[in-house]
Amino acid sequence: MPYSTSTARDLDSADAPALLDRYVLRREVGVGAFGRVSEAFDRETQRTVALKALVRLDPTALHRFKQEFRGFADLIHPNLVGLHALFSVGDAWYLVMDFVDGPDLATALGTLTGPDAADGSEPTLATLDGDAPPTTMRATAPRAAGTPLTPARLATLRGWFGQLAAGLAALHAHGRIHRDLKPSNILVERATDRVVVVDFGLGLVAGADAQAAEAGLRGTPAYMAPEQTRGEPLTTAADLYALGVLLYEALTGALPFGGDLAEMVEGHRHLAPRDPGDLVAGVPDDLRRLCLALLAKAPADRPTAESCVGLLGAPDETPLPRANPEPPFVGRASALAALDAARAAVGSGADRRPVLCRVDAPSGLGKSALLRAWARRLPPEVLCLQGRCNEAESVPFKALDALVDDLCQWWLRAPPAETARLAPPDAGALATLFPVLRRLPAFAASPAPPLDDPQGLRRRAFTAFRALLGGLAAAGGLVLLLDDVQWGDTDGAALLADALSGEGAPPLLLVVAGRSDALDCPFLSRLGALEAASAPALRSISLAPLEGDEAGELASVAAAEPLTAESRERLVRDAGGNPFFVVELARQARAGRAPHLLSLEGVLTERIEALPARTRRVLEAIALGGWPKSAALVGALAELPAGDVHEALRRLRGERLVRARREAGHELECAHDRIRAVVGQGVRAEDARGLHRRAATHLASSRAPDVEALAHHWREAGEPALAARWSEQAAEHAAGTLAFERA
Repeated sequence: MPYSTSTARDLDSADAPALLDRYVLRREVGVGAFGRVSEAFDRETQRTVALKALVRLDPTALHRFKQEFRGFADLIHPNLVGLHALFSVGDAWYLVMDFVDGPDLATALGTLTGPDAADGSEPTLATLDGDAPPTTMRATAPRAAGTPLTPARLATLRGWFGQLAAGLAALHAHGRIHRDLKPSNILVERATDRVVVVDFGLGLVAGADAQAAEAGLRGTPAYMAPEQTRGEPLTTAADLYALGVLLYEALTGALPFGGDLAEMVEGHRHLAPRDPGDLVAGVPDDLRRLCLALLAKAPADRPTAESCVGLLGAPDETPLPRANPEPPFVGRASALAALDAARAAVGSGADRRPVLCRVDAPSGLGKSALLRAWARRLPPEVLCLQGRCNEAESVPFKALDALVDDLCQWWLRAPPAETARLAPPDAGALATLFPVLRRLPAFAASPAPPLDDPQGLRRRAFTAFRALLGGLAAAGGLVLLLDDVQWGDTDGAALLADALSGEGAPPLLLVVAGRSDALDCPFLSRLGALEAASAPALRSISLAPLEGDEAGELASVAAAEPLTAESRERLVRDAGGNPFFVVELARQARAGRAPHLLSLEGVLTERIEALPARTRRVLEAIALGGWPKSAALVGALAELPAGDVHEALRRLRGERLVRARREAGHELECAHDRIRAVVGQGVRAEDARGLHRRAATHLASSRAPDVEALAHHWREAGEPALAARWSEQAAEHAAGTLAFERA
């Protein structure tokens, strides 16, 4: 749903939910069929944000609302709106995102006149194919032929469309499709002229099977690619067609195809647009050719977003966040075999039983890639449901919510005969825990139970969940994959523990994956009771750095060109078996750098030096001393306001330079010791002394200061007297501790 401050009105304080204490609502800035967006002040980050509220608990709308966050929150780019958090309060759901202070593209240009379907309605395929009366949707006439486009206007168009193409390039590099690019979903920030793509509610993963569950017409017909109007599976080229419609409209003041809905769709599918140069004088030849190329009927004939950036010019000289598409998966033969063995341990016939498999690995060693690769190897008759716990989510049964969404997508794709017998008794009770289940007819038909006995309702819902898993497992085998469980919740663990313990537990494989430094997280601690009871068989897999042969194979695949044995050996040795570092070095080799000049320290140094100055200061503060720090302390060390720190952290985490260590406190640290070492080497001596002085001052003000850390920081700050004082206290503390232990 679009939002824009150009239509803002005061927000009645009575509308503010009482539990949203963190956010101070200021004014409503946009309303659509499913959501309401408000400008708000975030007390924690001390910055203005946009707070999007789901206005009605429709199960399909709720699914899209959650998918908007889960599918796009990891994308960090100045021309894509940043998504920060997803949470619920009772039956109300909220999404926190960047607030862009400026009008939409139509208002900013003043010439775009196409229909926008702002009421949120979606025509059906039956409507387009003549089985229902056509919806009237006419475009206004173009500007009078011969009206010139001024140089200033053309410069503005090139700049804005260059930024728009840059945002799409980042989106597509991560395998995402917007699917609803139109004027109201593009904002232009007043203060900076920055163009920002918003509203990923209809977004898709390119090539994903999930597209089948979204079959049908989705989007705004005036900007739809021909294949989109036919309800076909989409590629990123669909967004490029919409970009062509927008550019055509910006140049001529008219849509390429007008008329009512049926006429418009017929034009997109079969007709060639009039040359924009025939409608308006002064259209530059390169923009004319680009516009027509983008409007090609065949997806393969359209230029890519990256090539559009090259044709329109780079948006500006500000270093952009790097795109981090998923690296290729190779190797890990022993881990894949261990997962196969865990599935085999479920057994067959009367001996079938649940199996719990824990996968742990340090950050960056590829546990998530392992799970995805193994899931692709499973036989087609095995149902594999996947979910991921997200640090920035606060929703009921967080550990399982994404997995239940995946179940809904599978259910909608499956033949009705296959799913008819799977709905458990008391399905309505389970839908109270996961409202999105009411997307499924069998759950929608089940009456909602009364809410006057919360504990009894919870018990009924748990029983229904166990029955549902049993039915799914009996149909052909069931695997549940839960990733990043260090961010999981105890309620989700309790639901799983209840489902998999005791006699008659469903025979399935549950794989939970988390970081090695978070094995004491609340989710795993609660699930530990299940392990202690030995209800399911228990397996454990710990990922180690890649061995030489596997690391060398990954380097060759990532480089996409033959590497000499010497170059590959040097690259593998320098990366230390870390897949992330192997890929970084291999991509540098692919970019043409001489192999003998490649080094991990050099690559990391270039990445860090390319960061904006404030982002680099935040990284330097996090790296200081090697101990985890809160965001508030990082801001104090970097001497930056909370809002700037928040923006820097989003970029640093998106580029995999920084991570949050654990849920309680969200303590921050460098993603790897080698990153921390490179950051430290790049800090000037004078700046380093200032950082250490501020760290010592902060520690000294705490209730129980770490005296050894204080001595270290004062010493590095160039204060030997203070360092000696705290060293003495450290020695006294150590002596007292030793005497106590001996006693």
